[in-house]
Amino acid sequence: MCYYYLYLSRVLYQQQNQPLDALQAYICAVQLDKYHVAGWTNLGILYEAVSQPRDALACFINACRGKGEINQSLRDRVKFLQKHLAGAPRPELG
Repeated sequence: MCYYYLYLSRVLYQQQNQPLDALQAYICAVQLDKYHVAGWTNLGILYEAVSQPRDALACFINACRGKGEINQSLRDRVKFLQKHLAGAPRPELG
């Protein structure tokens, strides 16, 4: 079932240009398998694409905690976002 949501999210985002629907499909995928590296990574990439870097960072950190080998570029992205978000103001809630 997790792979179904991953496939669906790729189709929605890459072929149909429906990033919010793809976002929901990725969220479903990682809820089904909290250690799915590709699911967390792709969710983080999508969050970055919709200008939500803090959410992206959280996803990338979860990906680093997942099963299997972790790509060095993912670790580098975590470090980059941590560095650049450390001094950034948090958005105010209304």
